[in-house]
Amino acid sequence: MRKLNLEIQDETLDFKSAEKMADSKAETELGDCIRLGWYNDELENADIMSQDKDPKTKLQEFMQALVRPIPAYEVEKTEGQEHDQVFTVSCKVKGLKFKTNGKGKTRKKAEQNAAKAFLEKLQTKEKI
Repeated sequence: MRKLNLEIQDETLDFKSAEKMADSKAETELGDCIRLGWYNDELENADIMSQDKDPKTKLQEFMQALVRPIPAYEVEKTEGQEHDQVFTVSCKVKGLKFKTNGKGKTRKKAEQNAAKAFLEKLQTKEKI
């Protein structure tokens, strides 16, 4: 296993621990930038109510414009009969501490709803 020396209280951390620490710092920094309003113009331009693009595309383009990781979607739950299912999907962006959920009759619709909820949370800056 590779070792990575960091000057944090003279400790030697393995690569995985160092990566976790860096991710944690990145989450704090990106959340702070959004809370402080550094991305207000970009957030205003990510108008989630416009019909020109779907929320999933808008969220991905917004993150790419900030040179941030693209969102990751994960099916959290599937309910109902095979012919009448409801999917619950989570949306998470590496670098932010929160995730949002969306529901839909298809996985694609659930992802769209999760992305819309994510954009809404970014625009309100609520507990980022």
